[in-house]
Amino acid sequence: MSTLKFNIRLLSLIMLMAVLAGSCVTRNRCAKYFPPSIVKTDSVKVTVVDHVRDTVIRIASDSSWIKYLVECDSNRRATIKELIQYKDGHRAQLPLVSLHNNVLTADCHCDSARIHALLKERETITDNQSSETITPPPIEVKYIPGWMWFFGITGMISWGAIIILVVFTLIKRKI
Repeated sequence: MSTLKFNIRLLSLIMLMAVLAGSCVTRNRCAKYFPPSIVKTDSVKVTVVDHVRDTVIRIASDSSWIKYLVECDSNRRATIKELIQYKDGHRAQLPLVSLHNNVLTADCHCDSARIHALLKERETITDNQSSETITPPPIEVKYIPGWMWFFGITGMISWGAIIILVVFTLIKRKI
């Protein structure tokens, strides 16, 4: 009786191992037979940022001057006798001096010393992105005709019946 139990356990263990060995497939082996499709996408995102600064640039003041010796005659008319000293500036010209009817006029022209500027600083940011998408192969469902279903089901039933008969015959021989 104990040998019968041992034989049944051994037979069921062998069948279980055969079913498990046939159904196990590793990921690498599956990928070898059914390779997945790999899609790589690379994208570059460029962002340009402008920083605007409003700036006023001020330049130091500038001056020019001139010294004349003015003399009056006996008729009380003023005349310019001699030039004593003068200094012109960087942007300011020498003054234009005129003496007309005893009126001394000095006129000096100077360029503008104020500059209004709009400064832009440009910053470029580059962002590289890469992504990889792995899609497994599609599962193929194959159509099995009705006559194959019939033979498959009857084959399973007959194998089950044969196994049960073998087990009963082994049990009857031992008893």
